Amino acid sequence: MKLMQDKKACIARGESLSWLDAAGSPEWFYTLKPDVVPDQIDVILITHPRSPADLTCFFPWADRLDEADQDQLLRCLRPLLLEVVRIPGLTAGMMFLPVHAGDMLNPRRTPVARHILMNEAFPLATRFGAKVVCLGGLNGALSRYGKRLLPLARGTGTEITIGHSVTVVCVWETVLKALAETGQHWRSRSVALIGMGGIGEGLLNLMALRGQWPGRLMLVDRPRQRGRMEQLVRDMRIPASCPVNIVEAPPGEALPFDHPAYSADVLVTATSQANVIDIDDVRPGTILVDDSQPHCWSREAARKRVLERGDILPCDTGLVDCSALHWFSRFDFGFAGDEEARTVAWSCLVEGLLKGLDPSLPCTLGHPDRTTLMAWDEAFHRCGLRPAPLQCGGLMLPVAAIREQFRVLDLRSGIAPPAG
Repeated sequence: MKLMQDKKACIARGESLSWLDAAGSPEWFYTLKPDVVPDQIDVILITHPRSPADLTCFFPWADRLDEADQDQLLRCLRPLLLEVVRIPGLTAGMMFLPVHAGDMLNPRRTPVARHILMNEAFPLATRFGAKVVCLGGLNGALSRYGKRLLPLARGTGTEITIGHSVTVVCVWETVLKALAETGQHWRSRSVALIGMGGIGEGLLNLMALRGQWPGRLMLVDRPRQRGRMEQLVRDMRIPASCPVNIVEAPPGEALPFDHPAYSADVLVTATSQANVIDIDDVRPGTILVDDSQPHCWSREAARKRVLERGDILPCDTGLVDCSALHWFSRFDFGFAGDEEARTVAWSCLVEGLLKGLDPSLPCTLGHPDRTTLMAWDEAFHRCGLRPAPLQCGGLMLPVAAIREQFRVLDLRSGIAPPAG
C-alpha cells in the first residue's frame, strides 16, 4: 500500500523516473553512478524484465518475495533507468519498463504496458535528449515495430530503431560460432527455424545475402502462417542444394516429442510463446539457439542436461561482445563469465550504439529487409563485433567436452568428421 501511495505521489509531482534507493540498490549504483544524471543520454534502450523474478537484478532482496508480491512491486514502479555507460563517442542508458513479458502478452495487460511505453518511458527518453531510442524485448511488437512511436518522435530529434537487424546478425553469428566450435559446418547440417516472425524472416534474408544456405532447412510456425511461409520460400529463391520443408506447429502448445523439428541438427527459436521446446525431447548432438521472449526452452533443464550428459549445446543468443566499442557495464545482467561478461551487451542495445556512432545507418522499423540487413551486417563486422562466448542461463558452456561428445555421436551414426 505504501509503495502504491508513493507511486501516486510521484505521478502528482510529474515525476516519471524511478531510481533505485538505499533499500534495494546494488553497491555499484552508489559507487559508480554519476553524481548527477547526465543532461543528455545519446542512446537509450527501453526494455523490460522477462518475469517478476528478474526484479532480483534490481532489488537483491526481491528473492524473499513470493511471485504475487514481486508482481505487485513491479506495478508500483515507474520506468527504471538502471545504468548509464559512456563509450568513446556517446553516452548510453538502459531503461526498464515496470512490466514483465507475461503481462505484455496478456491481452488484459497489453494496453497498460503500451501506455507506459508511449506515455512515460518514451517521453522521458526524449527529455534526456536521446538521439536514438532502441527497443528491447517485446517493446517492438508492443509498438507495432516502432511505428506507433513515430508521431511522438516528430520534432524531438529522436530516431527509433527496434534492434531486429543486429539481432538477426547476432543470432546467425551465434549459430555459426556454435557449429564451428563443435567441429561442424553449416553447409552439411540441417537447421530448423521455429517462429517465422521478424527474426525468422530476417534470418532467411541474411542467408540469402551471404549465400550461407544449410544442408537442409525447416520452417516451423502455426498453421495460419503456412501461406506466408510458402511465399517466403518462393521469394527467397533458395537453391536446390538446400531442400526446404514447411512444418506446422500446434498453436499455443509445446511441440510434441515426435515433431519433425526435433530431427534437425540446429534448432533456432524466435517465438513469443514460452517452452515450445522440451529439453528432454531434444535429440543428442543438437545445437539450440534461442532468441525468444519469454524463453522457448527451460534454461534450468538445459543446464542440468549439459552438466549431467553434455550431449546438447543450448545457447542463449542476442548477446554481443562489445569490447571493440570499449563497452564496459557494471550492472549484473546474469551473463556468464567475470570480466568478459562486462563487455557483453544485448543486440537490441548494440543496434542503438551503432546507430548513435553512425547516424547514416538505416533505422529498423518493421521486419528488416535485405537492404537494411546488409547495412547492419557490414557495420557489425566493420566495428569488430562478435557473438558473446557460448552460454546458457549464466553457465559458460563447456564447449570442448561437448564437442567430443558430438564427435562420438557422429562416429556412432556413421557421419564422417569434417575435413581438416
